Formats: sequence, structure tokens, C-alpha cells
Amino acid sequence: MQADDVPLLEVLKLDAFNRDGHFIRERSRFPFLSLAPRLHTLTLNNCVGSPQTLPCSRLVRLTIGGGQVVPVANAPKLIVACPLLEFCRLYVTESFLIFPVGPEVLPPDLAPTRCNSIHTLEIDTDGDGRCLNTLFERLTLPSLTKLTLDAQPEKRRGQLTMPPFHGMLLRSACPLKSLTLRNVPASDTNLLACLELVPALEELSVTEWSSMAPLSIMLRYPAALTNDLLRRLSTLQPPKYEEYLCPALRRVKFDISRFSADALLDFVYERMSSNRRLLEVVEVGFALSNPPPSEASLEMLNEQFEGLQLTTWIENERGD
Repeated sequence: MQADDVPLLEVLKLDAFNRDGHFIRERSRFPFLSLAPRLHTLTLNNCVGSPQTLPCSRLVRLTIGGGQVVPVANAPKLIVACPLLEFCRLYVTESFLIFPVGPEVLPPDLAPTRCNSIHTLEIDTDGDGRCLNTLFERLTLPSLTKLTLDAQPEKRRGQLTMPPFHGMLLRSACPLKSLTLRNVPASDTNLLACLELVPALEELSVTEWSSMAPLSIMLRYPAALTNDLLRRLSTLQPPKYEEYLCPALRRVKFDISRFSADALLDFVYERMSSNRRLLEVVEVGFALSNPPPSEASLEMLNEQFEGLQLTTWIENERGD
């Protein structure tokens, strides 16, 4: 790329590796970004330090990943600095200050930051649920339609607790349609409390813990994928008892669950026996200790309810 090309840039991906594939450890600075008025999509991977100038006012899509880390205190500040931002993916952490967005960080008592434009937010974290709590205490996202949280299960030191996440959803009153939680330490009670606030939800994907994580780590935390979760999702809700929790739900993926075979069959039958019959795809991974429904039972439901794709599998539980 020549200097004359910079003003024409619209999409840019920067990765701090040289041509031999070796990581560049020097601090990365990208002052030329201020000379790219058309730049709307920026991806930064494995960059040590941060660019001195981000074209925040023009960015529509921003991805900061790989070895590039955003301290959770600065993530809301970065988001609010991009008023046109629609898609944002960040790797946030509580403990590292590798990506300073300004000379100061946000004080812990700062009012939540409001961003009206973001509809897709993907957060990777080092696995500490407390880090996610801090983030959601500081965000209000009224336009959010897709949310993905991805943690590292081997570092689960704290839970994603109900008040911060629940509070963000309550403040935002967002039309969330897709929610993905991978290895996020949350109980079924916390998850259900949040699902009550997202009636427009169409896609729900929850991975209880990574197949690479020791079983002992998973057992330290309350489970999210329990029979109680399925029962609530397949029970008509008060006060009129005319709708299910998340009535628009179409696609669900649960892995690795602690469901019983009967609880899953009841969930599918109850949701599909209603007048609306919205379920299209149900994918469930079972732990070895909880065998899935028989093939005959699955075939019967798939045949009974046209358009339903119900699949199950068994995941291996790994010991210490």
C-alpha cells in the first residue's frame, strides 16, 4: 500500500506479524489512520500497545482481538467514542492495560455509557465473570440485537452475576434476537432472569463449559443448562398463561447440558404443540452422565412436527 492509497481506504485489517510469521513486539502506532476519511471497518490483531489515533467518529465495524487487549474500564469509553458503530468485537480483561484509549480510565462509579448505534456486540474475555460484570454495569445498548459472550473456562474465578447483566438488559430495553454464551459462568436462575427481559429472542446458544476444560472446574459453579431451565421455557407464563418465555424462540443450541432425556422431549413437545410452533432447530449436547433420548424418540418428534430439526449428541467429559 502506498501513501497515496490511504485516503481511499474503506476496510483495513492490521496484524502485528512480519512476513516470516514472527510476532512484532515493538509498540504499534498507526497515525496514518487519521488520513483515511473513508475508513469504516477496522480490525486490529496482535498489536502491542494501541494506535495513537483511531478514526472513531467514522467507524461502523471495529474488531480488536488476538493479542490486543482492552481493559474493561476503557471498553465503554472506546464504544461511546464511535457514534456510528454498529458491530463491535473486543477482547476485554480486568488485569491488563495494554490498550489505553486515553490518559485516564473510567471511575468505577461512572454512570452507564449509552450507545444507540450498536446492534452486534461480541465480547471475548479471559474467563473472569467479574470482568463481564464490570462491563455491563457501564453499558446501555438500546439497539442491540445480537450479543455473544465468550470466556475461557480454565480461568473461571467469578460468576456472571444477575444484577449487572440483568441491569444492562433492563436499562437498554433492547430488541435482542440472538444470545450466545460460551463458557460463561452463570446459573440457571440468572439466565432465566435475563431471558424474561428479551421477549424478541429468536436464537439462544449456551455452551455450559468447553470440552477441553476439566470436569472439576465445571462442578465449582451452578449449572445453567438444567431441567428447571427447560421447564420454564416450556411453561405458559403468567398472568394470562398464553405465552411461553421467549415466545419468538426459533433456534436453540445447548452444549454440554445436564438435561434429562425426558425434560428435553417435554420441552420440544410443549413448544411445538402450541398454535405457533416456532421451533425450527434444536441442538443439544449431552454429558456422558446424562444420556440423550433414544433415536426412536427423536425420529418420532421430527416426523410429528414438520420443519423441526432435532439433533442430539454425547460430549466426552474430561477428568483432571
